[in-house]
Amino acid sequence: MINFFRKIRKKLIEEDNVRKYLLYAIGEIILVVIGILIALQVNNFKESKAQRSQEAVYLKFILDDLLLQKQENSTQLNAITSHISFEDKLIEYISNRFEVDFNQREDVKFLLSTLPVGRTYGAYEATFLDLTSSGNIALISNQALKNQILQHYQIQKRDRDVINNNTLNTYKEMWIELIDRNLIVISPSLNEFVQNYSVLEFNSSLEFLDDTLFENLSKEENLILIQNVLAYKVTTTKIAVKFIDNSDARMNRLIQDIKTELKTL
Repeated sequence: MINFFRKIRKKLIEEDNVRKYLLYAIGEIILVVIGILIALQVNNFKESKAQRSQEAVYLKFILDDLLLQKQENSTQLNAITSHISFEDKLIEYISNRFEVDFNQREDVKFLLSTLPVGRTYGAYEATFLDLTSSGNIALISNQALKNQILQHYQIQKRDRDVINNNTLNTYKEMWIELIDRNLIVISPSLNEFVQNYSVLEFNSSLEFLDDTLFENLSKEENLILIQNVLAYKVTTTKIAVKFIDNSDARMNRLIQDIKTELKTL
């Protein structure tokens, strides 16, 4: 093809036909420009197709992370709500100033031991962190969906930090205060429970005589402390439950919107 055009150009030059040569040259330039535009268009199409393919991969990974987070939410919610019945029973004992018969002492010890017990709230956000750290968040072409993803993970991190701060820091402080006042006994029936949910190390050497415990529990200042600790835990439990319920609602909407977007890619 190139040789063909060269022959035409050579013939026109030999014939000294300037007008025809100029028209030929202009036509040749136009053909070159059209070829370049077509090549660019093909390249852009291939690049766009590759980006859409990569976007679909990321969205599928986000879906996987969201499903794992829903499982984590369920586990965390079960761990939190399992304490509610303990808290209700402890309120009854507080109202009676811990005046219980001998058979109820083990139950009281168990309930007091669960006050500082908590579980850290896990996160499944590897794909989101990859997207934001690499700049590949720009691959998500649907701006509304992109904003929805960003907002979800921002709220999720904030709520998780609040829950874990209450669990790791505040509960630990309460634990130390209760021990200092000789208000905690490690109940044997607590062993299996704390293996599943506790973030603290329990030491059996902390056990002491029941009479000492219940003598301390009857003191007014200690009753007030336990009431305050319990009130705080009830409040943080309600906050955590609300955060997790809201998280599930957001994820359900996000999962549905991502599935819808994947159908278009």
